[in-house]
Amino acid sequence: MQNVPASDMSITSRLSMLRAQGRAWEALSWSTPEPVVLPTPPGVTMWRLVGDVFCIAGPGFIQCIRLPSSIKRIAQQEWRIYHSCGESGLNWDFCYDPSQDLLVLFEGFRPSGDQESYLAFKTHVLTLSTGSPHPAATSPVLLYAPEFRYRTLHVRLTLQVCDRHFAMLMEDTNHKEQPKFAVWNWMSGLKEVEIVHSFSYIFKSFSLLPDDLLLVGVDRYMQDTPGKPNEAYISVYDLDRATHTGPYTLDNEDDHSYICKLDFDSEFAGDNMFISSTPLFADKHTTGLGNVECASPFTLAPEAQLIVINLNIEAPLATRVFLPVSVIMQYVSSARKSGALGVVIPWSDWGLSPRVFVTSFRTRVWGRGRAWHRYSTRGLRIATVLDHNLSDEEWTRGELYELVAIMDINPMTHATCSGLGKDWTRPQPESEQWEGSFRVAWRKEVGFNRRWTSCLLGDDLIVLVSEDWFEGPLFAVMALEDPGEEPTSAA
Repeated sequence: MQNVPASDMSITSRLSMLRAQGRAWEALSWSTPEPVVLPTPPGVTMWRLVGDVFCIAGPGFIQCIRLPSSIKRIAQQEWRIYHSCGESGLNWDFCYDPSQDLLVLFEGFRPSGDQESYLAFKTHVLTLSTGSPHPAATSPVLLYAPEFRYRTLHVRLTLQVCDRHFAMLMEDTNHKEQPKFAVWNWMSGLKEVEIVHSFSYIFKSFSLLPDDLLLVGVDRYMQDTPGKPNEAYISVYDLDRATHTGPYTLDNEDDHSYICKLDFDSEFAGDNMFISSTPLFADKHTTGLGNVECASPFTLAPEAQLIVINLNIEAPLATRVFLPVSVIMQYVSSARKSGALGVVIPWSDWGLSPRVFVTSFRTRVWGRGRAWHRYSTRGLRIATVLDHNLSDEEWTRGELYELVAIMDINPMTHATCSGLGKDWTRPQPESEQWEGSFRVAWRKEVGFNRRWTSCLLGDDLIVLVSEDWFEGPLFAVMALEDPGEEPTSAA
């Protein structure tokens, strides 16, 4: 944790609030006995939680909810942003940063207005509070027209914003087109990096990191062993030192423009990679009135951010690597001091560190979807809805519930849990890997019950998500409250 300079709260009051939050998480002290259902308008197809601002969106609207916190003394607020994205039936997505009052909309369009033209994209740089053009952006609309071979595409978008950088990954769900990836400076409107397809080095996933850094996940293929990667690694780029004015490929071994490359063990070279990481922003919030206010007298330090790397995710049993950003920053700092580029760090140097936690998991569970999309991180804490089968007795008694589990990935306490050597490759019951779990009853609706399928983690709350093909999504919040000081026993 670190202080927020703009806060006028005394050090004593800050410490008291911080301790209250710690007690609440340790005791899992909820302010309500059941989750509080959030208002969900019809047509919702996307949802995000950044800090404690929850946004649910559909064609034409984004509903923003500043979630309440009794510990931080913040009341719930709601406002709505209207937009035209998705009206043509083309793909669109959004991301946002409440601390900068920033909302980024990314939408496809046909430049000539007919179906025979190739797909292009617009990036709208807006304020989260009002949906108007952001005053810090040189241009409120950025255009992107990558080269495509096909006119009809079904793309999946992944967006992320961190500080002044906006990143976009575009993947064709039918695998006709190769992935497209680019990073812009949303303030200046300039494109900083564009990575295009290479037959040997396949771009898989990414995350923006603090201090103008970009993390990229790569599978490397060799011609003599088609179909299976020979190498998997993550590389770190300095966006401030990006020198590629045009599209950049990853297959030039003499081009060491990355700061450092962290290799995985050869056993990890397999079926796909997915990086999950939520950049930490200053703990501020928008009011829906065009204002940005400090929401807390303390906030998580940028390096206290958890990176989760899922490997072999197309196989029945996959591997998950947890590491704090501070691990990567250690190598970046060393390389920057020496002025070196293209530093290669073998798995034996970083992967077997006690600060790195490795485990295995089943990739797909019937009725639950893809396992790596069911959990959420905030700082060094992770939460998920566990795979849980009700007993016959629980069904008979009508005790229908999910198990939500929470774990703190403390980089200094997992030396005995990280499975140094090869022991970590053995699958373990999911419920045994978590430090704390609690029951959440199914939501009773008219004629049926709704299961909670995933969760989103905030500073002192959890948003539960129930996805249903016919009824649409349902959301509910569980907020923590201070359980009070522990009673002291008489001497």
